[in-house]
Amino acid sequence: MAAKYMGVKTVIAIDILDWKLELAKQFGASHVFNSQKGDVLAEIMNIAGRGATFAIDCCGVPSVIEMTIECIAPCGTAGSIGDAPFGAKIQIDALKFMVLGKKFVALVEGDSVPHQFIPILITMKKEGVFPLEKLVTFYSVKDISKALSDIRAGKVIKVVLKWDD
Repeated sequence: MAAKYMGVKTVIAIDILDWKLELAKQFGASHVFNSQKGDVLAEIMNIAGRGATFAIDCCGVPSVIEMTIECIAPCGTAGSIGDAPFGAKIQIDALKFMVLGKKFVALVEGDSVPHQFIPILITMKKEGVFPLEKLVTFYSVKDISKALSDIRAGKVIKVVLKWDD
């Protein structure tokens, strides 16, 4: 959504849940792929030639982080905002990584500057291009077990717990 808002023409979204891919299309993805239904790396290279300029992992699964790094073009940047399990290791071809000038960065809290980023989100919401209601599902704090279950089952995107009055 943010990439489209910033004018990026080619935005590739990858997931294992088709309903999330449909949502990604609504939010501006030009291409979507279910990683359980084909060779995502081949699809990316088919679209992007030598690879993606930027790629972001949002799930923290080590094999996905590895693919994120693999799919970037020479001098491209891969980032991970997903939380990998404690002690998880990723493997990369070190020589290929260095010779091609690839970069990998950990994106902590999205690596945003809140006093700059929040006004942008507010503007996007006012312009109707940041449909928060499609991204967030509210649960009573009493229903935290249901919220966790829905997260694990891939039924929701972002959970917000609210205190009941």
